[in-house]
Amino acid sequence: MNAAENKVRAFIRNSSVNAGTGNIEVISTSNPVIETRTEATALSIGFGVGAAGVTSETKIDVTTEAFLVDATLSAAVGIAIVHATSTSLAAPVTRGNSGGAIAVSLLEAEATIGGATRAYVGGTGSVTANTLDVRAFDTNVAAPKTKVVAAGAIAINKATSDITLTRATEAQIKSGAVLSMDSGNLLVRAESNSRSSGAMSSTGVGAITLDFLEVTSSIDSTTRAEIASGATVSIPGGNVDVVAVTTNRANARTSSFSIGAVTFGQSNPQPLSPPPPKRWRWGPWAGRAGRPARSMCA
Repeated sequence: MNAAENKVRAFIRNSSVNAGTGNIEVISTSNPVIETRTEATALSIGFGVGAAGVTSETKIDVTTEAFLVDATLSAAVGIAIVHATSTSLAAPVTRGNSGGAIAVSLLEAEATIGGATRAYVGGTGSVTANTLDVRAFDTNVAAPKTKVVAAGAIAINKATSDITLTRATEAQIKSGAVLSMDSGNLLVRAESNSRSSGAMSSTGVGAITLDFLEVTSSIDSTTRAEIASGATVSIPGGNVDVVAVTTNRANARTSSFSIGAVTFGQSNPQPLSPPPPKRWRWGPWAGRAGRPARSMCA
């Protein structure tokens, strides 16, 4: 297995920062990429080759965070941004090649993307700025492929291409936080774009036998923007936007082209993805979370 499981953080904690007429930026960025390739090959004509199993696995479990805790910020004519951004790519390829005769019990390509991207404000703090922008942005692509290429005869007991995408994208004013701004706007935004595309293909001029073929493409991610219960936010005359946006595309496909014979026992493509979140806007705002002066849900 090839894995990326690190943490990336940018933060201001227990501090005061004065940027004068400039901006204050707290930015955390990660870009994990894992591409693997595993092959089982038989090239000699007239000799049989047996392989117990060929697998290619990738796992991304990276945590990316940007946050303020007990911080006092001053950017009188500028903006303060707290951004966490992550872009993940997992693309394992497993391939069975035959120039002679080969029997493989299992061909498997598996991609897993988990972990989290978080931007948040916690503790007690104040911000003097035109805008406080707290944003988590996540892009995930998982694209495992299982391929069978036959110039001779190839028999495969089971071929699978599996994706599990469970990443969390969160922008928050934490529970118990006390945040005050003299004026300006507060934007709390979480945005995720996830694409899982599992594929199985067979191409050949020889005979291809697949007893069981399964392509599973699953997205079960969380995209959340919130002012958590118990938080206190005060912005006299200001606006508060709390927005969660997600785009999910799950594809599972199989394809086969052969001049020789192709035999399938069972084919089972399964794409799965969650429903989209809602968007909330509050303003002008001063009070506890969940108790705005005016509210609108769209």
